[in-house]
Amino acid sequence: MEILLACLVGVLPAVVLVFYIYLMDKNQREPIPWILKAVWYGVLCAIPAVLIEEVLVHAPIPENTLPRALYDAFVVAALSEESMKLLFLWLLLRKNPYFDERMDCIVYATCVSMGFAGLENILYLLDNMDDLASVAITRALLSVPGHFFFGVFMGYFMSLYFWGKSGRRNQNLVLILLAPVVLHGIYDACLMAMPLSEEVMGLALMVFLALGIYVWVGGHRHIMRVLARDRKEAYFSNPLHNEGQYNKDERYSGAAEEQPAPDGEEQATVSDILQALRTAKEDEPQNEEQYEEETVESPANRGLFSQPFSFEGRIGRKEFIYSYLIYIVWYRTIKVLGDGAEISEGVAVFVLVSFVPIMWFIIAQCCKRCHDLGHSGWWQLIPFYSLFLLFQEGDPEPNEYGDAVR
Repeated sequence: MEILLACLVGVLPAVVLVFYIYLMDKNQREPIPWILKAVWYGVLCAIPAVLIEEVLVHAPIPENTLPRALYDAFVVAALSEESMKLLFLWLLLRKNPYFDERMDCIVYATCVSMGFAGLENILYLLDNMDDLASVAITRALLSVPGHFFFGVFMGYFMSLYFWGKSGRRNQNLVLILLAPVVLHGIYDACLMAMPLSEEVMGLALMVFLALGIYVWVGGHRHIMRVLARDRKEAYFSNPLHNEGQYNKDERYSGAAEEQPAPDGEEQATVSDILQALRTAKEDEPQNEEQYEEETVESPANRGLFSQPFSFEGRIGRKEFIYSYLIYIVWYRTIKVLGDGAEISEGVAVFVLVSFVPIMWFIIAQCCKRCHDLGHSGWWQLIPFYSLFLLFQEGDPEPNEYGDAVR
């Protein structure tokens, strides 16, 4: 029974995040069989990753030193794991007829990452059955979301490689692997370096906190930016197949032009649609910054909690106060339920399920409250700045983050 519980608790965070990214793909959702196939590929890629790690771990570097921690973090863990994820992601996409838009890169990359993270999480929990609750909570809050956002960054730069500016293809090709390896390496290096000394622990904690905020905010921005770019275009094609065009519902496939054209007004309508699609493709901005400005728009202020998990736009003091009250109620509930020498299994499951949404919610709300004052969301990292946000009035005029909150 305990083994079954460990497997269930280990895979639950990965399942939640796969479901989340599936719902985020609002333009054209991927078929469920291909989502499951991507997760399975992530499970399979763990096998060669472990074999590579077993070879790399025998490097002649002294144990319990900072160089050893950096080597284990960046080379043994990050490079081997992220390279195997990328390899299996490519194997998945090269014959996937539904790979036809930017968001697909992020969806499949995160699903592969979640397959890997789910298996890794189960193995860690099976090795720590005596401390199952605390290990499960820690890994569900840190390790699994970490793998998720490493996949987001991998998928984002892959989308830029296939559909971005042609002059930056080589740069984006390198970043497909380099970005997740660097983020993964910094994450592991902070955890591995903490036991070395108190001074190193303090610095590692600061870097770890900054990294966590960066991947949460930056990863979500990448998702929203890719979704906006896909909505801008009505024409999609699979970049890995030259012999034909692929689309989930074949609305824009080349076969549409080969069918016999209808007569009269219907023929004119089809011709107008095809011409409009060609015109939209030709009018695509060539400058990446210009494209980003045209596609990414701040959401309108439509009342309290209209977009509580978005990092775009602005919110006022009232919504921010209500948000913190929600967070405080959740936190006190966890404290009350968790009082005692041991944490019950029910409390552990509750924390696992609720932590990611509540932290995403409060960080997003803080970010939008900073926007209301005309500041970047990164300002929330300033100690005690959240208290200032509770009392300071927002900018009464429109700013770069959106219209004034009414």
